[in-house]
Amino acid sequence: MFYGYILTDGVSLNFVFSRLPRPTHYDLYAPDFSRHSIQGHFRIAGLDPGRRDIVTTAGGVGDGIYPTRQVSTAEYRSISGVTKRQQHLENLKNTTMITELDGNIVPFSTFESNLPTLKTTSPEVLQESIRVRLSTLNQSLDFYDIRQSRNRIKAFQGQQRAIATTTNIALNGGKKFRHDRPASKRNQKLRKNRKAKRRRLRQQRQQAIKDKYDLVVEQLVVVNRQIKLMDDALLNLARLNSLISVESVDLGILHANSSQAQRTWTETLRQQLTDQKIELQASYLAEVGGSKMKQWKKNRHGSNDTTATALPLVAFGAGMISTNHNHIHGYPVGSTNLIRNHMLQRQRRALCIVGHTNEYLTSQICSLCESRMPNAVIDGQQVYALKSCPTCHRTINRDKNASSNMYKIMATSVDGLGRPLSLSRTM
Repeated sequence: MFYGYILTDGVSLNFVFSRLPRPTHYDLYAPDFSRHSIQGHFRIAGLDPGRRDIVTTAGGVGDGIYPTRQVSTAEYRSISGVTKRQQHLENLKNTTMITELDGNIVPFSTFESNLPTLKTTSPEVLQESIRVRLSTLNQSLDFYDIRQSRNRIKAFQGQQRAIATTTNIALNGGKKFRHDRPASKRNQKLRKNRKAKRRRLRQQRQQAIKDKYDLVVEQLVVVNRQIKLMDDALLNLARLNSLISVESVDLGILHANSSQAQRTWTETLRQQLTDQKIELQASYLAEVGGSKMKQWKKNRHGSNDTTATALPLVAFGAGMISTNHNHIHGYPVGSTNLIRNHMLQRQRRALCIVGHTNEYLTSQICSLCESRMPNAVIDGQQVYALKSCPTCHRTINRDKNASSNMYKIMATSVDGLGRPLSLSRTM
């Protein structure tokens, strides 16, 4: 929006524009929801963000069958492809030879490591570093040419793919790995043949269901025609009985009872054919869009309970919102913030709801018996990622227990019971 100012210094002319303020963004928390607002429209899922595992979700509490999903740091990097790109870049640096200023021919990795650092507080050292880098600018530009620009674009695409894929896994159980990216031509050929075979068998099953369906529809048409003829015959017989003698009326009643029994049998046959038609329709839809996952995996995967009318209500742990950028050796920085921002974008598109949850004691309190759990001990050493419950006598993953507790917090808040006392600071 034009601010109304035009500034000039006699040489240049500047038009001053003002940027419109961004709309105020409000974060939702567990107490902001109620049962009447989400019942029948949303399904709750607890999500625990972390460093070793980017996200861990749970759709229930206890040892029952409910979807639990997890994306580790290694899987996140594999989805984005950053590991392979880094390996390729290191190999390219080690095999590309560069001539230094003194005439020595060295690999580009050695040439780059010999450059003076820019992280200094000394003005003299900083000036010398800039002078050396400007004098070797041609060698650096020869290596970081248009090929590296393409690699940077692929890296950006990989980051977007990793964020979206991780969000899909957390929300609806999407696939972790892209199996359509073959490792070799032989694997590509085998995978292509397997896909063709599965497609051929699926088409055969669909055609068999279609043939049965057409046969049932034809039988239904015949049965409906017979029922219509019987109804017309009974109606004509009733009209005729009102015009004839008593003896003929008794004979007509016997004939009508016989016709009514035959119509009842035909009606039963029509109901059976209708049920068979509905069953064939469901079988065909399952073949067209059904999952190839085994049933015992599908129950825990959670893909079978995602409906068009049940959007995810994510109880997102708020413990890393302001601390995610602290560096920890071996783990990426800022990944959970990227996932959270992507979920908030989907929330603005009415694809999910993000309800933040306080993570206080969620990983230390057992989700079943609500007792405090110490770290598990294996071979005399404590394991930070595992918790051992002295009451339930079970060992559970720390992040999985935290996500189940977040599910419990959101569920109790929705029911109007507030946060459980075992997870409150008043205990």
